Amino acid sequence: MNTIRTISDVLRDKADETKKGADLDPALVFLDSLAPGIAVDVGDFGAESEKGLLSRVAPSIADLPHGTPVARLWAEFGGVDETDGERGARLRALAAAVAPTLLEDLGLSGDRVTATEFNSLRSLIDARTRYRPEGRVREALFVFPDDGEAHNHDQWRDHLVDDLCVAGVAGNHYSFVLGEDAALTGALIGEYIERRRQAPETDDRAADPSSEGIDRSRDRGNEMEHD
Repeated sequence: MNTIRTISDVLRDKADETKKGADLDPALVFLDSLAPGIAVDVGDFGAESEKGLLSRVAPSIADLPHGTPVARLWAEFGGVDETDGERGARLRALAAAVAPTLLEDLGLSGDRVTATEFNSLRSLIDARTRYRPEGRVREALFVFPDDGEAHNHDQWRDHLVDDLCVAGVAGNHYSFVLGEDAALTGALIGEYIERRRQAPETDDRAADPSSEGIDRSRDRGNEMEHD
């Protein structure tokens, strides 16, 4: 059985291996990862919250009695006599009403998207919003594509990382790891990990990506900032 491990799990294990109070220093890489906090408000999944959400696209739902169960709200939203395509189009309209990024994250499913897929995505966004990592790390690499989503990446400094090195690459949230732009992303990560492996923890290079190690030239990556 696979076990899902969070950043907190890794940091907790690392802390067990070091003396109390020591700095944690794993080689950590973020791939267009939104920092904790509300980037998209997907609601709290309660009955009144769901009523407000669904009524953005189906105004008649707002007229249902207070306390109407969530299952009934979604049944009304889906429409008994509608086709799968009609339901999917309505769900995509709902996603667009919440946030453009939510619509983008539904991917290539088009009008075939289901309520299960839509709400699974909402639950993942809600989990990211609520997540707060424990402990801190001294340094991390953040790979940020041209058309990326994690515009709040600087806030990782507030939650986890003392020294965040940002590397800009071509592509969007998907292509920079799955498409033709993935080669550069892989090269940057490889260079970063190799530099961290070779540099002793007491070496200033381990905390200063501006020194030898990662290639900062624009033909290797659009931009790399160390701030």
